[in-house]
Amino acid sequence: MTEIKWREVPFEIMLKCDGDIKCKCWLLSNSQNKYGVDLREPMPFHVFLKQIGTYLTSMNCQSVFQQATWYVIDDGIQPDFYIKQSGEEEQS
Repeated sequence: MTEIKWREVPFEIMLKCDGDIKCKCWLLSNSQNKYGVDLREPMPFHVFLKQIGTYLTSMNCQSVFQQATWYVIDDGIQPDFYIKQSGEEEQS
């Protein structure tokens, strides 16, 4: 089994990529919600949203989205494609 490579990407790029994401933020330092889910572990973004709502207040959720470092699986295709695409949109 090969080790999964993770790549840091901006929030907007993370939203476009398929697969699991990882979120690193100081607000998630003790990040097990009331159901025992560790929010620092890889999971699909929609699951992260559902689980974070059981852990943080809305103000803290906003802080996570502003301050977090986001990671996606670096498959060598998706992150590069969306980063290149967003660079082309900024130039036009």
